[in-house]
Amino acid sequence: MAHAAMNDFFMQSTSLLSVLNFETQWLAHNPAWQACFTHDLPHASVFCYVHPADQVALGEALQALMKTKVTFQRLNLRYQTLNRGYQWVQWELNAHSQGARLYLTAQLLDMPSEITAYHHLLTHLPFAAVITDLTSYPLSINSAFSQMLGYELSELQQLGFKKITHPEDTVFEQTQFDSLVQRKHHFFQLEKRYLHKDQHALWGQITISTLDDLQGQASYFLILIENINTRKSIDETLRRRE
Repeated sequence: MAHAAMNDFFMQSTSLLSVLNFETQWLAHNPAWQACFTHDLPHASVFCYVHPADQVALGEALQALMKTKVTFQRLNLRYQTLNRGYQWVQWELNAHSQGARLYLTAQLLDMPSEITAYHHLLTHLPFAAVITDLTSYPLSINSAFSQMLGYELSELQQLGFKKITHPEDTVFEQTQFDSLVQRKHHFFQLEKRYLHKDQHALWGQITISTLDDLQGQASYFLILIENINTRKSIDETLRRRE
């Protein structure tokens, strides 16, 4: 009877509920979870759908639970949604050692409050603009940027900035990002190559500055992008004629 009542609660609850084993494989999701997150890989590892930047924190939480150091863990992370973008979610994990099960309750989180106002501004800008966290994960992307690179917004959110940057430009760019976080500069500008969806290189002039969180710490990058591909093509043509 108790088992039946628990099963009814699991299936009827409006909370996002799930169960996984100690090998981090999904065992069950309730309908509320399925409406937001279900994917078509049965018994897949939880790590398949967690954003790469959050996998270390999740791994540490799971290890603590499995080694019975604690029976409860709460953490915020980004999880892949049905449209293959990512959603911030607060996870509460409870360990049940006898059944070798982890019971998960999830709560959808809103965009960080300090980003919300900028998100509305970016939406209406006529030029390409993006806000990312310090790992280059995009928190807000406007349509001008997605159109410039030929991607859907959800595709760009999934890829992240590093995967759409030309490999020869990533090291220099990271050095510049680090200087902003360390407050060595207020902003910087550079020309870099992006990779269009069809994989041709596209030049952009970018202006990057930091945005602080509510504690005054540099926690986000504001990136403004101008498409200079035509100018670069003209410059290259003139150079060859010299």
